[in-house]
Amino acid sequence: MKYALHIGKEPNFQAVVIASAVIHLVLVALIVIPLKTKGDEYRSYFVDLVGPLETRTENTASYSSTGKGGEREAVAIKEPSAQSESKADMSLESERVAKEIDRIRSISALSKQKNKKEEERYRDIEIIRQNIHGSAVKNTTRGAGSQSPAPDSYYALVTRRIWSEWVYPDFGSSGLEVIISMKIEKDGKIISCEIEKPSGNPLFDRSAVKAVAKADPLPPPPYEMEIGVRFYL
Repeated sequence: MKYALHIGKEPNFQAVVIASAVIHLVLVALIVIPLKTKGDEYRSYFVDLVGPLETRTENTASYSSTGKGGEREAVAIKEPSAQSESKADMSLESERVAKEIDRIRSISALSKQKNKKEEERYRDIEIIRQNIHGSAVKNTTRGAGSQSPAPDSYYALVTRRIWSEWVYPDFGSSGLEVIISMKIEKDGKIISCEIEKPSGNPLFDRSAVKAVAKADPLPPPPYEMEIGVRFYL
């Protein structure tokens, strides 16, 4: 049997160990570096800006929607405010119109009262006292429209009574005068009534006759008498 003998240096164990360590480090590096790269890529996937952009877009859309809703709410709030202001303005306008109407009515009432007083100043009755035989005695007591009728005078009582019953049309003119002659019994009953002096206006004369008829019976006189009542404007 033959043996093959290898003659040379003995292997350096220290070099072998170092070489083995280097090889292992290289292998580990080759394994770890790709894994690390993959890990970075994996993390970059999660840090992708698509998600935040979408989220931001959604948030923006949500904010826009909320903003629009807010605007709608603001409009919805403003509309009742505008309506309330409009109602308040209408209420103030109504009050102003009502006050103006009241003021006009007051002025109209004062004007009517003034006109009435003016009419009463110029519309009057005068009694011409006469005896039972018709002879005139003297002039007389002024009517209810005058300033100084004797309050305790029978003629003043008769004048007020007839004057209160006198309703005449609005002739729009003055200067009319009619004298009504009448006889009064002791009980105040008017036994005769006739036009002694006409005014020339039948309506005016008729209003005077009606006033005397409506005043019948008069307050009882101290004695039977005949008087003349002058109606004039």
